[in-house]
Amino acid sequence: YEIRLSLVGSEMCIRDSINSRLGEMKKKPLGSLSPSLSSSASSTVTAGLTSSHHSDPGVIDGSLWDHLFDEEDEERDATEHENQFSQKDSIIFLIDSHEEMFEPTAEGELPFHNSIRCAIATLQDKIISSENDLVSICFYGTKEKKNINDFEGIYMMYALDVPDANEIMELEKLLQKKTPPFGHYEHSSEFPFGDALWTCSTIFSTSPVKIFHKRIFLFTNNPQPNTSSELRNQAIQRSRDLGELGIDIELFAMDRVEKKFDVNLFFQYIISIPEEDDIGNNSLITSSSFSSRFEELLMRVRRKEFKKRTTRALTFHIGKDIQFAVKLFTLVHETKKGASVWLDAKTNQPVKTITKWVCEDTGSLLMSSQIKHSYEYGREQIVFDTDELQKIKSLDQPGLRLMGFKPRSALKPYHNIRSSLFIYPDNMRMKGSGVLFAALLDRMAAKDKIAIAKYTSSVSPSRFVALVPQLEKYDSHDGTQIQPSGLHLIFLPFADDIRHVDVTEYPLASEEQITKAKKVVKLLRINFDSRNFENPALQKHYASLQALALEREVADDVPDLIVPDLEGMEKFSSQIQEWEKAVYPDGRSTFTAKGKKRKEVGDMDGDGDGDG
Repeated sequence: YEIRLSLVGSEMCIRDSINSRLGEMKKKPLGSLSPSLSSSASSTVTAGLTSSHHSDPGVIDGSLWDHLFDEEDEERDATEHENQFSQKDSIIFLIDSHEEMFEPTAEGELPFHNSIRCAIATLQDKIISSENDLVSICFYGTKEKKNINDFEGIYMMYALDVPDANEIMELEKLLQKKTPPFGHYEHSSEFPFGDALWTCSTIFSTSPVKIFHKRIFLFTNNPQPNTSSELRNQAIQRSRDLGELGIDIELFAMDRVEKKFDVNLFFQYIISIPEEDDIGNNSLITSSSFSSRFEELLMRVRRKEFKKRTTRALTFHIGKDIQFAVKLFTLVHETKKGASVWLDAKTNQPVKTITKWVCEDTGSLLMSSQIKHSYEYGREQIVFDTDELQKIKSLDQPGLRLMGFKPRSALKPYHNIRSSLFIYPDNMRMKGSGVLFAALLDRMAAKDKIAIAKYTSSVSPSRFVALVPQLEKYDSHDGTQIQPSGLHLIFLPFADDIRHVDVTEYPLASEEQITKAKKVVKLLRINFDSRNFENPALQKHYASLQALALEREVADDVPDLIVPDLEGMEKFSSQIQEWEKAVYPDGRSTFTAKGKKRKEVGDMDGDGDGDG
């Protein structure tokens, strides 16, 4: 490895500091050591045609051995990252249909329509990126009733199932109606909100599909649906029952004209505030979190749309006797187009891949127990079965083992060869993990150290990693968490991963050229956020799929947000031309301020055209 390990002295020093810090930490709660993570969900479904492979009877060629560890770690980690999203997520959209939801907001929008539009956006996202997830649409406070429990005032429009294009088109029809599509609740007594929660619980329990995550997205602008103490207590008890069943309730409240939504009146006892949520140390969601505008409401929905899921769970070992449980999160993952799927020409259903091994001599099918792997050594075939081969691959148990500590300055930018992972304690799997993790994090940050550890996953061989501490940060205005506390896991390169590159030397820029270049860069600087710039190729692909599924003749136009703002740059054309004259005094500039390419001197093509 490029970073050599001479770590014993600092390890003993920090270990003593951790022991003393642990005594303090045990007296205090862990607080909001919570990662504010977002992850975009992706899943790939592949299928192929039936195939048969021929082999020698019982033995597979030893070339398998030669490529035992040839696969890239990053590719295998990406596969495991995709596998975690194969766990089914389920969402029930529970939308209020009382009269207040049809009162126009200050922007002239109907809260009910905004809720439907959020549901449509979520269905579209799920179809594209997580087609195996389940979604249900349920309204409460309606005149008509349609639900499993036969409760009054509850209309279940769609049962919990995989979303399809027909559901989206039917929801779009609801946006054309200015009146309640299923009527208002017209009984003399107020609607029992606990019945709506009970119905959601029944929807989840009667689903024939095994569900990993269960959530309710609640849309309303009524901060106090029940004033009766009896109905209020029933609703609170129902919400607690849902919590015990692992069902989370996410509130998407909307303000009314001249009336802010006050969560403290009722919903503070209903909604779920998980430990991983990103609301800082606040015990309640504040009124500043709510808005009646559709754009802000949709942004809040998309933040909650995909459940935070761990890449993997490991045990962190310190020495021989100390260990605690941690979770690993993938902070950045490239979004890719879904893989192509083979379909049956008659039924249009995915074709399942079936691989059969056939004995070359007898033509009979081979069972997995009959197949061996071999490697030629000393002119002899050394035979291994599948279990023995798996043990050879697994040289160490999966986990993280602390090797020692180094100064933070020892970690160089060029050591970062791939995207990092984020480590967070797992108190559910091993009690007390948060206390020990917090003590380690606190001492590493205080001494400005990084940890060197041996990282072994279930899908790749061991390698050394650097663990970089990150402390928690909060917004000074509303107290929300803007940076979680935890450890960044940086994969360290092997020695031969870093090579000396011969770079052709060019004349250095003069002070005048550097000054004018700085001026141009300063003028063209923008407030950059990668989340504001989507991949235009992917968006065009998704728009085409959406148009095909919704039976539309033309796909929606997709703006290319990564194209330079030529009109905005035109305002600084004089400064750009001054820099060009300083760099290209003979007029050999490739581009003008307007973005039109000039013909280069010595251009081999001779046409002067090209992409900017």
